[in-house]
Amino acid sequence: MAATAREVNETDLEGIASYIIDERARELAFEGKRWFDLLRLAKRNSYSNLNVLVELVSKNADDALKQSAINKIGDINSHYLPISENELFRDPALKQNPFYLK
Repeated sequence: MAATAREVNETDLEGIASYIIDERARELAFEGKRWFDLLRLAKRNSYSNLNVLVELVSKNADDALKQSAINKIGDINSHYLPISENELFRDPALKQNPFYLK
């Protein structure tokens, strides 16, 4: 198969990581794990691969909303869901995700 026939140099760590992420996308299609794989890849080395998420959003977002979506995905706090108000009420030590305080 052409998708898996790609040659990766054993010293190219970024190429190996990209190949593994692509292979997981094929193997785990429709299982809901893609976002977490991409987020883990983007977060590696202090978000040095944030462009992976930005490219994904720019390819898939509606043209009218594309710039807004790119700006939001660039904020690392947007990658996580808000904490439920009930949980915040029950445990005063919890702090809401800053992205949802805006």
